[in-house]
Amino acid sequence: MDIATASPTLFFEDRDLTAVVEELSHRVRCDSQLAPIMKQIVGNRWSELELGTVELFLAMLKMRSLPDLSMDRLNRAIALLSRQDCRRLHALFLEAVFTHFPLHDASNLVEVADDILGWIQPLLEETELGRRQRKLLNGMERWRSNTI
Repeated sequence: MDIATASPTLFFEDRDLTAVVEELSHRVRCDSQLAPIMKQIVGNRWSELELGTVELFLAMLKMRSLPDLSMDRLNRAIALLSRQDCRRLHALFLEAVFTHFPLHDASNLVEVADDILGWIQPLLEETELGRRQRKLLNGMERWRSNTI
């Protein structure tokens, strides 16, 4: 096997990632800052969001093609979330990761979360809808090609 095309070695099972995402979901729903915003974005489709989040992380970690992402939900999230909200989501994700993994095993997940945060935050600052849409589509294309 060509080492350049091999996916990275992961030191956890898919079900471990599912546990992290479920922990994150619980923390977000209990967070007074994020719960109202996420309720507007997610509605009553938490399990769908959790499954999609697991699929997204696995795709990025295992260098697979990305799952279909809802442009409508992404646009709604970008319209509603602030930079502070994104930092809070990131912090809650880190708490969830470190609840389930020791530091050395968590590094791959933290790196992906950092990449996602780095992609989303500039979109939050874009006020013109057309430019934000183009940046969103460009970012999704870069993700699909693993160049983000």
